[in-house]
Amino acid sequence: MKAKMNRGIINIEDTECRLQIGDVCCALRFKDPEYCASVREYYKGFLTKNEPALTIDVNIVLHQEEINLPNSILMSKTVEGNNFDFHSGLITGTLNLDKKQCTINVKNALLAERSVRIFEQFLFQVYYTLLKQKNPDRGKNNFLVHGCAISREGRGYLFSGPAESGKSTIAKISSDLHYTILNDELVIVNKANGHYMVGSTPFRGDFVENSNERVPLYAIFLIGHGKENIIKKISEREFAARFVREVVYSGTLLSMDRKKALLEMLEFCTDVASEVPFYELRFLPDSRFWDSIDSLKIEGRG
Repeated sequence: MKAKMNRGIINIEDTECRLQIGDVCCALRFKDPEYCASVREYYKGFLTKNEPALTIDVNIVLHQEEINLPNSILMSKTVEGNNFDFHSGLITGTLNLDKKQCTINVKNALLAERSVRIFEQFLFQVYYTLLKQKNPDRGKNNFLVHGCAISREGRGYLFSGPAESGKSTIAKISSDLHYTILNDELVIVNKANGHYMVGSTPFRGDFVENSNERVPLYAIFLIGHGKENIIKKISEREFAARFVREVVYSGTLLSMDRKKALLEMLEFCTDVASEVPFYELRFLPDSRFWDSIDSLKIEGRG
C-alpha cells in the first residue's frame, strides 16, 4: 500500500506508528514521515507489528496565537454524536469504532517538548475506549495509574504519588541498584486470573530506560519526600481516598458520564486495597529506603 506526498511515493508504513499500550494496540498516522520517525523514536520499546484496533489520523494544526496549555484536558472534553472536542479546540476529532478509524486535529503547541504529556491524555482515553470495547468486564479492574513501578526478583513494587513526590528519584536510585524499572510516571494496574499485575506503558517521565514488562504486584507505597525513611500502615479508607487521586480518569473518547467513571475508579481502588499490601512511604533520596522496605514483614507474604 502506498501513500503519495509532495516528496514522492513513500510506503504507508513510513507514516504510521503502531503503539502497544498494555493489551491494546493503536496506530498513529501522520502526513510527514520525518515527524512519524521522531514519534517512533520517542516511543521505542513500545512499538508493535500487531494489527491496530484503532487507526488515528493525526492532522497537526499550525497556529500563530499563543496558547495557555492546561495541566489536564480530560475534564474539559465535550461530545456531540461521534465528535469530541478537548479543551475548546486543542484536540478535535471523530471516532468510528465500527470502522476502527479516528481522525483528530491537534494544535501543534501540544506536540512540542514536554507538552506531549498533555497530548498523551488523549491517548489515555483511547486506551480506555479500546479496553472497554474489547472486554467491558476486564475494564473494571484495569486502570492507568500515576506511579513508578520497579521489578525486583520477579516482584512488582509500585510507588505512587503526585508530581514532585519522588517517582523519578526512586527510578534513578533503583536503576543504580540494577533493579528493573518498568516506568517512572504511568503504569497499568490490572487484575489477571484473580491477582493484580503491574506493567509499563509508553508514557514515561524523566527516566527513559524503561522496560516493557508486566509482573505480579507485590506491594504499593504512597510516597512523598521526608526527613527520614518512614514506612507506616494506613487504613483501607485512607489508602483508597489517596490512591484514587493517582488513577487516570477512566472516561472513553465519547463518554460524558463522569459520575460513573469516578465510581469505577473508587471501586477499583477499594478492590486493590483488599488484594495488595499498601503503605505510606516518606523517604530520603538515597537507597536506604529499600532497606526499610526489606525490613518490613509485608502482610500475608512473609
